[in-house]
Amino acid sequence: MKDVGFSDDVKAAVDVIRKWRDVEVANCGVLIKEGNLEICEGKYFVKGSATLFRILLGLFSFTNGERVIDGDESLKKRDFSCSIEAAKNFAKEIEKKGKVPLKVSGKTLTKRVIEINDPSSSQFASGVLIAVSFLKKNCAVKVLNRVSFPYLKMTEEVLKLFGAKITSSKNKFVIEKSDLYGKDVEIEKDYSNASFFIAGAAATNGKIRVYGLKKNSKQGDKNFLKILKSIGINVRWNRGFVEVWGFPKKAIEVDLTETPDLLPPLSVVALKCSQKSIFYGVSRLKSKESSRVEVLTEAIRKIGGDAKIEGDVFTIQPSKNYKGALLDPQNDHRIAMAFAMFGLFAKGTKVKNPDCVKKSYPKFWDDFEKIAKNK
Repeated sequence: MKDVGFSDDVKAAVDVIRKWRDVEVANCGVLIKEGNLEICEGKYFVKGSATLFRILLGLFSFTNGERVIDGDESLKKRDFSCSIEAAKNFAKEIEKKGKVPLKVSGKTLTKRVIEINDPSSSQFASGVLIAVSFLKKNCAVKVLNRVSFPYLKMTEEVLKLFGAKITSSKNKFVIEKSDLYGKDVEIEKDYSNASFFIAGAAATNGKIRVYGLKKNSKQGDKNFLKILKSIGINVRWNRGFVEVWGFPKKAIEVDLTETPDLLPPLSVVALKCSQKSIFYGVSRLKSKESSRVEVLTEAIRKIGGDAKIEGDVFTIQPSKNYKGALLDPQNDHRIAMAFAMFGLFAKGTKVKNPDCVKKSYPKFWDDFEKIAKNK
């Protein structure tokens, strides 16, 4: 795999894979060597990665043997009860508690049709799709909750790269018996991380050119550009880059059920809209690395705007004048990146625990400094 960003979450995934295969890490690449895949029993430490936790939960539920998934203190505070309840329908036995460390006793897949009911995340379903592809069996997977559904389409696309015979329609995935194989893969550039710098440009009437993003990507967060266009911001694709410039001409109104990670960068833009912005489908954001809507609400009020959460709806009321403040992202990488962008117009803003961005974007502050200097 080429062009791998070695965030804390990626490092945790590499450590897990080392339990199964020999792995070499050099420069920006990861080489997983050939060999028989044996998903050994024992303890798996996933650091603070909820994604890795849920994917392993799906994989281990369909793999004979007993395994324990453990994580750092930030992961131990999170509630995974919805994903664990979904896994109990397939695993031989799972501990009753809804948090890590979690003991999972798996069993071989016997059903031809699997129905997954996890309203909290798509990540467990991704783990199930991976598990079924490994097992070389014919199976249909129905996902009853379309939360963060684009990530399942990404999972499908990646599995196809490695030889899986998988097709999908609406909320159903059909996996045929197939042999997976190794392949050189270049990792796509990440829309989720790029969206913060694009948001910073939009909120300051600036102009930014971002290289490497794939225009026809399956990443759900590419919808960020579509949302910006809908409020009057200019988006133009060229060979190798996308260019974004202009200022929001109207407020944002969007449903984020399938792309919840867009709320932090969109909140940056919403603070510079002329009217109140409305975000639907945000209730799941209460159980991310932080309770994101609550942390954003407190910060927005500190710098002079206003925000409110009512059920599944989050609103942001902008102000004409903002002031700097000390903002605490509550160890949440995406919130810290949003707060950095707040500082572009709320002068004097400081961000506590800035190193939490290492979870997904270790070089964020270096890139932020370079871009801010060229503003």
